Amino acid sequence: MEASIKQTLGNSADESAVGYVEGYADGIILLREDGRNHPLLEPLRRIRARYLSHTDLDHPTPGERAYIDGFRDVAYDNLFCPPKEIECQVHRTVA
Repeated sequence: MEASIKQTLGNSADESAVGYVEGYADGIILLREDGRNHPLLEPLRRIRARYLSHTDLDHPTPGERAYIDGFRDVAYDNLFCPPKEIECQVHRTVA
């Protein structure tokens, strides 16, 4: 995948840009395909393993750190998170 990303971004793309795009792409694939019953099970396992291998590093390179950031940004960009004002109203109503 790195080769196609470098081709898209240009061969002079730095390690961080490539890592971020790889992480974001893996995150989108995992978000969209996880839990569905189809033959993509092995690619999803590889994505999970790649993500976990990046998070287990004691001293990640800028590219590895960017991969994690890209992966996590998928969740921030695509999963619902209520604003703080709504959370406060819910807690007051429940209490």
